[in-house]
Amino acid sequence: MPVRICLATVVCVLLLPHGTVDAQQGDDDAVPETRFITTSTFHVPYGADRASVMWWVDSVMVPTARMNPNVHWLRVVTHNHGSNGGDVVFMREYMDWAAIGAPCEACNEWFQERQPEEGTPEREEWDAHLAMFLKYYAEHADQIYTVNMSRAK
Repeated sequence: MPVRICLATVVCVLLLPHGTVDAQQGDDDAVPETRFITTSTFHVPYGADRASVMWWVDSVMVPTARMNPNVHWLRVVTHNHGSNGGDVVFMREYMDWAAIGAPCEACNEWFQERQPEEGTPEREEWDAHLAMFLKYYAEHADQIYTVNMSRAK
């Protein structure tokens, strides 16, 4: 019997409203609007390899991200100063967590329509750019950040 009384007391205490209020919460304890930013960072040295990788980024990665309804915005940034001059970073904003892994059928169709036919010189070039991209992207690092939009400009 004492265990039931103790458990009932704990449940009641947990259900009671808490007396402290965070000064930042505002009216109605509204949860601030948040978004998610993902980054994928990889390193591509300057030279012929970089030109091939950036061709793939500009010709395939950027167009598919632009048409993806789950991606709110995309930025492809490159390191401009310092020791990591070959870094490439994909930054994407999503409206919610579910959008990060949500499928994009239009993106898949776009890719299939533009992929050259097997056995053609165009397909060999396509595959060479893809292989070069994957060579460097294989070493990428991913991060996911949460953005409190009350702190955004």
